[in-house]
Amino acid sequence: MKKETTGALILLLIAVFLSGCGLTPPTRDEALQELAPQLAQGQAAAVESTAVVKAAAIEATAIINAAAVEATAIANAGQTEIDAAAPEVPTPAPEAPVPDAAAGEALFRQQTIGANPGCNTCHSLEPDKVIVGPSLAGIAPNAAGDAESAGISVEEMLTEMIVDPNAEVVQGFQPDIMPQDWGAELSATQLSDIIAYLMTLQ
Repeated sequence: MKKETTGALILLLIAVFLSGCGLTPPTRDEALQELAPQLAQGQAAAVESTAVVKAAAIEATAIINAAAVEATAIANAGQTEIDAAAPEVPTPAPEAPVPDAAAGEALFRQQTIGANPGCNTCHSLEPDKVIVGPSLAGIAPNAAGDAESAGISVEEMLTEMIVDPNAEVVQGFQPDIMPQDWGAELSATQLSDIIAYLMTLQ
């Protein structure tokens, strides 16, 4: 509304001026026709400016997106380097079972252990008394000499006697009398407990 009022006022002033000069003022249509090229040029400039702004906005968006992708890649690469440089934390070894001599004695006196006969079914705790295998009276000090010769501990020697009985067969006895699968039948805890009990047999 303001533009139309201003245009009408300008045309009125032009008409007054021309009348004062003795000239016939142009009609509104004539004036608009004369101004048409300028108006068209202005509209074209406005369209061109809008196109330039849109193109600039598209280019800016592309630059921002590319920068974001590059920043993400750099961050990921940096995290990878940090992870690679971080010292590897070793997995703690499982704790060895705590030997329980009382539990070992209870296991020793069982009639059966798994599919095998129990220890006291074949071994006496009285000196020189033979049931099926040799007596285990004083087994700890008796095994000490063999352990020292082999360069191992008495506990390791007793373990070998149980899980691999044919490795050292007591004189006067035949191999394969003792079950060969105690290593599979006994858990690590059970084996540790039995060894702890045998170490009390002085």
